[in-house]
Amino acid sequence: MKLFIKVTIAVLMTSSLLVAAPAGANTTITTHTKLTVNKTKVVKGTKVTWNIHVTAKNKKCYANRTVKWFKNGNFKHDKHLNAQGKLKFTKKMWHTSTYQAKLPKYEFGLHPHHHVCKKSHSKMITIHVKPHH
Repeated sequence: MKLFIKVTIAVLMTSSLLVAAPAGANTTITTHTKLTVNKTKVVKGTKVTWNIHVTAKNKKCYANRTVKWFKNGNFKHDKHLNAQGKLKFTKKMWHTSTYQAKLPKYEFGLHPHHHVCKKSHSKMITIHVKPHH
């Protein structure tokens, strides 16, 4: 009888471990990338001020990250965010163009504390440039 009870308890304990899912911290974190500019209609050679702001629930998803800068759908170069996930810069506009900022996917942590920051992109902003008169 004692052997039967020991076997039953052992079977119940191992089956409960198989059924229960491991308590892991694997998470997927949504990010948001916002691109703004102070003027969208300018005269040729005018400076405009750009702002890129990335937000997420986890600071590692936006602090000191690299954002990809696109002009007319073509990659131009990387821009680097500060610790708050923000960047401000100026640029002279010579031609009518469409711009966009894209944040690539980022993974950090080791199992069981593995986290994935989803990629995101801003809306496209077109700057209309008029010639000098």
